[in-house]
Amino acid sequence: MIDVNLVSLSLSAFLAVLVLLSLLALVIRALAYLFRERTVQIDASLIAALQATVSQQLPEYRITRVEETRAGSSS
Repeated sequence: MIDVNLVSLSLSAFLAVLVLLSLLALVIRALAYLFRERTVQIDASLIAALQATVSQQLPEYRITRVEETRAGSSS
C-alpha cells in the first residue's frame, strides 16, 4: 500500500515545481516586454534629405529603396 506521506510529498513537490515554472514564465514575459525590439519610423523628411544628399554628391545615382538593417549584419 502507498504511504500517505509519499503521496503528500509528491503532490507538494509537483505544486512547488508548478509554482516555480509559473514564476519563471512571468519573469521571462516581463524581460521580453522590457527588452522588446523597437521599430523606427522612417518619415518623409528623412527620405527627402537622403535623396537630396545623394543627388548632390552622386548625381548619376538615385535612391530606389530604403530599408533598415541590424548593425553588424552584412548582405
